[in-house]
Amino acid sequence: MAIAASEFEDAYNDVETEEDAEKLCCAILTEPIRGLGFREPIYVQSATTVRDATTAMNDAHVGCVLVMEGDRLIGIFTERDLLKKVVGQLDLDRSIGDYDAES
Repeated sequence: MAIAASEFEDAYNDVETEEDAEKLCCAILTEPIRGLGFREPIYVQSATTVRDATTAMNDAHVGCVLVMEGDRLIGIFTERDLLKKVVGQLDLDRSIGDYDAES
């Protein structure tokens, strides 16, 4: 699973000088992968609803879940899949007020 972008942003926000930026760059390039703090992947079964999968992603603060069929990995469901394949099927001629969180 990828590192959350905010972890890099937090480190980047502490960069005040060009020397700090160079140190950060070197650290990113030389740090062993095992030291990068990868999270345990989130697994869902292929019959999991989109609602449950996106809730799991949101709760874990991750951008994807691994899709299983039994104990076999069959795919990955990402935020981009949600936007293109699920949200993309919505009626785009409806007003935004029909979809906002306040409605």
